[in-house]
Amino acid sequence: MASISLEPQCFSSTSPVGINSLYKQDGEAMNFKNRLFEKIKTALPGMTVREFSNYCGKSEGYYGSITAQNLELSTNALLHLAEVLSHIQAQQPNPALGTALTMIAEEVADRMQHIDTRNWSVRQLIIRAVAKVHVSNEQSSLAPMPIVF
Repeated sequence: MASISLEPQCFSSTSPVGINSLYKQDGEAMNFKNRLFEKIKTALPGMTVREFSNYCGKSEGYYGSITAQNLELSTNALLHLAEVLSHIQAQQPNPALGTALTMIAEEVADRMQHIDTRNWSVRQLIIRAVAKVHVSNEQSSLAPMPIVF
């Protein structure tokens, strides 16, 4: 069985890779995408990579394609995945899904910290969108997403 070290690997704070992105697994980097997939697979054991891709709002080959190209999940895919997982969580609560939703929220928040938002109108749009998600999550039993400035 592979051992996992939860010690974050070194990367630049200006790196486009999110804070949750790199962890070590037997000498190899276990990225956020793989950790997220494994966490969701714990909650939904029958889930395939094709279903995971569909949960992300993408084609069935999305996960395989980005894995082969060594890319991360897009922020849009993460947000769509969070929506799907929230719906599943409401129907059949599971602590692993709650953890996965928290992982997604933290990753998106970290990515937003690295968006060049010198344009005030863009910054306002982002803040409004995050606040809207926050308000909608406040009304559910899930923990609210953090507000990022």
